[in-house]
Amino acid sequence: MQIIKRLARYKIYVDRARWYMVFIQFIMIIIIFLQSNGIVLHWTLYPVIVFAVLLLMIIVGYIDRRLGIIREEQRFYSTENPVISEILKVLKNDR
Repeated sequence: MQIIKRLARYKIYVDRARWYMVFIQFIMIIIIFLQSNGIVLHWTLYPVIVFAVLLLMIIVGYIDRRLGIIREEQRFYSTENPVISEILKVLKNDR
């Protein structure tokens, strides 16, 4: 049982590290996109652009949450998930 807990913990570590790698790839994609369009900036401007894009993403995420789109999306996916549908069916039959 101890080995399963350890493996689960390591899996969580890898999943968390994966998101940091996605962030690094995101920065690299922004730089490549700008350079492929002929926009070569001084290296000090890239952090400003990354910060501006992150700020835009946060604003869009906030608006998405305020409008309730994510809640509706999660509700839809939970009803379409066959495992959750089976659990709900069993719970309804037990009542």
